Amino acid sequence: MGAPYATAQDLADRWRPLSPSEQERASVLLGDAATRIRAAVSDVDARVNTGALDAGIPLLVSVEMVRRAMLAPVDQAPAGQVQQTAGPFSQSVSYTNPTGDLYLTKAERQMLGGGGQRAFTVPMGGPSRAVHRPWCNLAFGASWCSCGADIAGVPIYE
Repeated sequence: MGAPYATAQDLADRWRPLSPSEQERASVLLGDAATRIRAAVSDVDARVNTGALDAGIPLLVSVEMVRRAMLAPVDQAPAGQVQQTAGPFSQSVSYTNPTGDLYLTKAERQMLGGGGQRAFTVPMGGPSRAVHRPWCNLAFGASWCSCGADIAGVPIYE
């Protein structure tokens, strides 16, 4: 496991002051976030070292991942929605990340340079322009090759 990209102080500077127990939890989660980033974009460290990727990007992504995870309540069971009613008053809360998972959003993957779509082609057949012998059946209007150029690219039968 490599070094985290951010510290608990980086998280506090970008979010809010953290209690001592939150700082400990943030330190652990920041290490986990760095591991997840490296798993999703394997060449992130090499690109940071060569200057191809700004070192602030993995730091920012780590902080955002941990902030999302720490917004989930740690003293309650994971729930997608909570509803409380007292007399005529009611309150309903729906958590966006009820289990406190660390995850990368699509925008964060793109910032890190991973998950982009790339176009490519796959050749499905042999050579497209085979040179046939003058006495090949194709020269006489047939629909099949008798010299073998259609399977080898060059005539193989004399």
